[in-house]
Amino acid sequence: MLKIRYLEAFYHVVRLGSVIAAADALFCVPSNITKMIKELESDLSAPLFTREKGRLTVTTFGLHYYDEVCQLLALAGDIEKKYQSNTSYCTLRIGALDIAADYWLPSKIIAFQKAYPNYELKLYRGYSRELENGLLDNRYDIICSDGPLKHPEIESQAGFQSYLQKVGLPTKDSKRDSRINVYSFGNDCLYRTMIEAWIKRQPKGRYHIVDIESYQVIKALVINGFGISFVPQNVITDLQFPENIVGKELIKTETCLAWASFRNETAIEQFITFMKADENRILPATY
Repeated sequence: MLKIRYLEAFYHVVRLGSVIAAADALFCVPSNITKMIKELESDLSAPLFTREKGRLTVTTFGLHYYDEVCQLLALAGDIEKKYQSNTSYCTLRIGALDIAADYWLPSKIIAFQKAYPNYELKLYRGYSRELENGLLDNRYDIICSDGPLKHPEIESQAGFQSYLQKVGLPTKDSKRDSRINVYSFGNDCLYRTMIEAWIKRQPKGRYHIVDIESYQVIKALVINGFGISFVPQNVITDLQFPENIVGKELIKTETCLAWASFRNETAIEQFITFMKADENRILPATY
């Protein structure tokens, strides 16, 4: 592994022309410089210096290595100055549901980025349970997921409210006592749990849940009368579901911002505070 101190020793020997001058520049004894150079060479494919009668002469290999070391030390100096300054530099990894990533977060992320231009924001999509696990596994710093989240190591605050709206008028081979397909995303999506709860409130055996993890396919199925579904209102608008198959029945959803309670970091607090300052808690239904 490269050690900055060893590279500095090599750099000063070449630049200043002697071990003694390099030792003075690094405030150490010449024997330390000699030791660092030898250890540095032990990991390389060729010598950095030729040694004759106590003199060090940089090799052609060493000259090429020197050019690379100059760039590396300049970069190290820039990094040190950058992160010792009063300006904060951070990377925030945000995990979000599709509905949050597509409809709620864009304007807020733009506003946050303008307020904190030195922060790098990374956004990842995921299902509810995957997001929660990713938060605990330190794959995300903040998540925007279905709430409220109840976990001893997770804190959360209200994000926004939205609605799933019933779509579909089943006609294909539908009889009074036949089961109706209800299309839903899989078990990792909390919408599935909400739809299952709705089915339990209906006549027993009337509805049958079917996994379809594509709103485009769900749209095609319900348009052609093969079943029903509950779809986020904004998705209904974006995918232009026909008005005649959009029902009035709604399922309310709560989406929250969450973070690990043990992560007491300024950047996370700033993002949460920034989101909290926005009074718009209702995701507008554009249908």
